[in-house]
Amino acid sequence: MNQQEKPPDSRKITPIHRRVRASIVALIFLLTIVLSAGAFSYRQYVLLQHNLIEYSDIPAAKARLISNIRRTIGYGHFIHNFKNYVLRQDRVYLEKLAIDRSEFERACLSLRELTTDASELKDIQVLMDTVADYWRKVATAEEAFAAGKSISEIDVLVRIDDRAAVASLERLDNRVQNKQLEGEIRLDAAIKLGQTVAVASVMLAGLIVLIIGFSLGVIRKLSHELQTSFNLLDEGRKLHEATMQSTADAVIVISARGIIESFNHAAENMFLMQASEVIGKNVWVLMPKSDRHDHQRYLEASSLFEPKAINKVRELQACRRDGSCFPIELNVAPFHVNGVKRYVGVVRDITERKQAEEKLIESEAKLNEVASMSGSVLWTMTADMKSLLYASPALEEIWGVSVGILAGDPENYFSFIHPDDIELVKETIEREKLSGWRVDYRVIQPNGKVVWVSERGKPVCDESGNLIRLVGVVTDISQRKQLEERLTKIATLDHLTCVNNRHALFNIGDREISRCRRHGGSLSLVLLDADHFKQINDRYGHLAGDEVLVRIAAVCRSVARQEDVVARYGGEEFILLLPDTSLQDAMRVAERLRESIAALEVMSEAGRIAVTISCGVSLFEAPMKRLADLIDSADRALYAAKANGRNQTVIASEAP
Repeated sequence: MNQQEKPPDSRKITPIHRRVRASIVALIFLLTIVLSAGAFSYRQYVLLQHNLIEYSDIPAAKARLISNIRRTIGYGHFIHNFKNYVLRQDRVYLEKLAIDRSEFERACLSLRELTTDASELKDIQVLMDTVADYWRKVATAEEAFAAGKSISEIDVLVRIDDRAAVASLERLDNRVQNKQLEGEIRLDAAIKLGQTVAVASVMLAGLIVLIIGFSLGVIRKLSHELQTSFNLLDEGRKLHEATMQSTADAVIVISARGIIESFNHAAENMFLMQASEVIGKNVWVLMPKSDRHDHQRYLEASSLFEPKAINKVRELQACRRDGSCFPIELNVAPFHVNGVKRYVGVVRDITERKQAEEKLIESEAKLNEVASMSGSVLWTMTADMKSLLYASPALEEIWGVSVGILAGDPENYFSFIHPDDIELVKETIEREKLSGWRVDYRVIQPNGKVVWVSERGKPVCDESGNLIRLVGVVTDISQRKQLEERLTKIATLDHLTCVNNRHALFNIGDREISRCRRHGGSLSLVLLDADHFKQINDRYGHLAGDEVLVRIAAVCRSVARQEDVVARYGGEEFILLLPDTSLQDAMRVAERLRESIAALEVMSEAGRIAVTISCGVSLFEAPMKRLADLIDSADRALYAAKANGRNQTVIASEAP
């Protein structure tokens, strides 16, 4: 019996099955790749759109605004018109100044709307504050014009330290340029990646079309998206190129070996060379010959480690086509494209800034020279008196220390003022700093020398009347004070006895009378006279008589209190004016005087001179009105003492 043929096994995998399965797997694989490529392309498209906005549109807008800001405050505009207005007092420049300020503020406000970076906002505010300071100085200049001040004086009054603003503008410019450069790098990378994805997608789409027709729609959509990406990339490249060419600074890209690869229009204008002339050449063609060797070593070192000068602003010398050298400011940053290292350098011509710095140094030197010749100290201090901004060299001669010691903390400035004068100085300045002040005080140098000075100061306010700083001049008046002291002694002291003279007595006495009448209290007077003084002169000589008067004056000073007044009234007569002293206390003072003088040992060639005095004591009371009335009353008492035998004291109320 023939063996029955077995039916085919339904589970057996035939070549057809294998081909179908392989086709399905391939289709799924290819579809997965296409879908993945499509998703990747879409992500690249979204990322590209974001990059175009973040790294092209916004930086380009910022670059235009920064360029406009630099133009409005640069040569021929705001600062130029400000200086011309200060120098020439022509209101045409003031009108131009107002226009430039308006354009500048619009540009700053627009720039501020485009950024959220805190450091950029701070730098924008520094620029606006500096221009505002310049604008406020217009009012200062006009006041100075009206006051008839000289150009040099006005220049000092309106001077603004704008170095912080210059640095802020540089940082803003550098950040925008770095952002644009980063955008170019990102766009270049995106283009190459997009091209690769496009080729792969087209090839895969062709295979899918051969396998299944429904994939045509996906391929067409993917192709459309890729074309859109290419268009965006091309537009971004053009926009980036336009931005690079429109920037005011020279931008140069070199390879790791120093070969120039990019040279924008600003670089062409700065170095007087065309891009076609320098691209492909070593960057040292733009350097002085003396710097080329060092630059080559610098590049070689950069291949091993990052140089210290990377991402830092440096000041160097550069050369133009004609061989002339000029100062530049250079900021270099490294970047990589496809693993290849390159450097981008932003170059700025700082010739005008250097010239301005030289003029500023020269101006300060002239100011110091003028201040030194005058012998006076010129100073500037913050409104809160917490920082000494400037002091001329003459300060060192008067204070006896270097300006640097005093500049850090104004308390050091005040610490050299005499303790008895410090409160007067501070109170005067604080009370009158809004209107101007003048005060004389003493300075104690480290070696103990005391110097009298006269200080005059005035406030400096902005256009709104807000105090922004204090300025002043300090003059050494030691000689004048010494002369005044000598003249005061001559005018008020008796040349023989060195007590107050008659003139000083009446000046002081009338004040005491007025005080006594206004506030009440007692005021007594002792009038004393040397007994038989003519006989002393006749017997012992006038020199001996002068010695007697000197000894009597010395006893009077020893008995008197600090507030009492001792004076030589005339001849051998002396007066003690005793404020806040009753008649009985004045009587006791007179008796002490009489007893002390009687005990004097006054010797002469002819022997011991016996000296006695007679005293009259009086009290200021109605109807007295003047010091002369009080003296007349004491004189009557003195006459009674003389009449009663001398060497005694009589109270006016007891005199006949």
